[in-house]
Amino acid sequence: MQSSLVLNGAYCDVVRGQLAAQEENRKKKTKGRLVGDGLPRLLTSAAFVERVIAFHNTAAKKAVELENRKVARVERAAAMAEWKELDTTRKTRNDEIRAQWKIEVLAWEAERDHMKALHKRPGWKKPTLKGLLFLTVPKPTFISGPSPDGNEPAGDHVSAVGSGSDSSSDSGDGSSDDY
Repeated sequence: MQSSLVLNGAYCDVVRGQLAAQEENRKKKTKGRLVGDGLPRLLTSAAFVERVIAFHNTAAKKAVELENRKVARVERAAAMAEWKELDTTRKTRNDEIRAQWKIEVLAWEAERDHMKALHKRPGWKKPTLKGLLFLTVPKPTFISGPSPDGNEPAGDHVSAVGSGSDSSSDSGDGSSDDY
């Protein structure tokens, strides 16, 4: 009899703790309602007025954050569109360079075969792509979070956008390295 009372008491303590934790969680989650528990309020009491002010402040803060995210999304889309355009330009230029390289390799192989028949070496080295192709443009990266000084949120911003190629050689068409 005594052991069952002790076990019942221990079980009740655990359940009371769980119930208290559940009620605390419900208090934290007001879900956008000022009066969420259904109890009557004195609308002029200081505690309720403070809750109304806090509610309006959080609503305004959420609206500003939403607007910042929308602006950041537009900026991110513009940066990605620019990057895609640069990347497709780079790919087409690299394809043109590869096509020219294949022609040069075919000419070199023809000369090599001709010189091999004469038991001589070709007069020039086999063409390589090293240094001719344009390197990839880095994708724009976006960092979200508070500003470095921690005072206000900085929102999303572009930290790096590629602006050209790192190749030092010319593609042979007389154009510059920038797109």
